[in-house]
Amino acid sequence: MVSMFLIGAIAVEVLGAIAIILGYQTKWAAFIMFLYMIPVTIIFHNKLSDQIQFIMFMKNIAIMGGLLMIVAFGPGALSLDERLKKS
Repeated sequence: MVSMFLIGAIAVEVLGAIAIILGYQTKWAAFIMFLYMIPVTIIFHNKLSDQIQFIMFMKNIAIMGGLLMIVAFGPGALSLDERLKKS
């Protein structure tokens, strides 16, 4: 089971990041990565009394906020999504 979850985690992180960087299906990629970050943050950074874990927890919350901003406002004018609309 661990190898299956590892492959899934790698796929979400790598493909999601590439999609956001390129601006292809950006809103969906950001939303999927946001949903992925919820259990990751709760499972791996749950000991908030440890200062490092608290910092990592807050970092993930900030990343999740950025992903929601992408979901709300979409990609910019230089994204593949915008170029495909014009074609």
